[in-house]
Amino acid sequence: YNCPEKASQQFCPVGQTHCYNGVLKLRGGGIATNLKVQGCLPKPGCDLLNGTQKIGPIA
Repeated sequence: YNCPEKASQQFCPVGQTHCYNGVLKLRGGGIATNLKVQGCLPKPGCDLLNGTQKIGPIA
């Protein structure tokens, strides 16, 4: 299954039929950048981060 995306395609493994496409805004510690995220899900309606506003330290 290929996710519809203008700039690129995401090839999903068997059984993963839905896609997510979004941006994580990283701010703090001298960093201010946007990180594009794309991937596959087994069913529609899955919320990747479920409305999370703060995720804590990233190593």
